[in-house]
Amino acid sequence: MGDWPIPVPYRQAIRLRDTVWLGGQVASRPYNNKDLAVMEGQLMPQTRFTMSYIEDLLRPFSRAPADLKLMVCYFASTGTEAETIAFAKTLADCLGGVLPPMTLVPMPIYSPEITVEIWGVAQG
Repeated sequence: MGDWPIPVPYRQAIRLRDTVWLGGQVASRPYNNKDLAVMEGQLMPQTRFTMSYIEDLLRPFSRAPADLKLMVCYFASTGTEAETIAFAKTLADCLGGVLPPMTLVPMPIYSPEITVEIWGVAQG
């Protein structure tokens, strides 16, 4: 993510009253500040990996991915319906089958290495 003003990866979540706000999460190597992607260029594996980060971020707030009430997902895609459906199915698998309201943003190329970024809001 060469255009970011600070090095990544960074993980952040903040709670305000009963709502947990998650910043954009990407599939970067943990405990590293060199912007190194895991499973470079592989959308579905990176999506599952990113959702595992989201699960880790929600845990200290006694929340789980099933508590997500809103998601915004940027993902690498040529824009076909089949790709969008496959991406949504992967998200549903990570969330136990039920999807919250989502904004899906297919992009021709997100970055050469990172194929997905997920933002979210959890309550519960």
